[in-house]
Amino acid sequence: MQNSSQITLKKAFVYSVYLMVGSLLLAWGFAYFFLLRPLPGLPSYRQVRSAHVKSEAVLLDRNGAVLHEMRIDRNGRRLDWASLRDVSRRCNPP
Repeated sequence: MQNSSQITLKKAFVYSVYLMVGSLLLAWGFAYFFLLRPLPGLPSYRQVRSAHVKSEAVLLDRNGAVLHEMRIDRNGRRLDWASLRDVSRRCNPP
């Protein structure tokens, strides 16, 4: 004959097994849904470079000298495209 403490230990063990199995199934589902699905492709360098548009308009005189610059896109500021060579000396050793 089993006493009540042995019965509660058996119930606790069964619940812990169910909890572990449920946690493993939940983790597997999370990994499958979020990590194993194919990710959308990133745009290539050429696509990003060709889509870049300055947010500034430039007013030039008849000789081509800049008289004034004015931002025409108020949502953000995008200046001329800068190559990595112009930005970082560390990435481009002499």
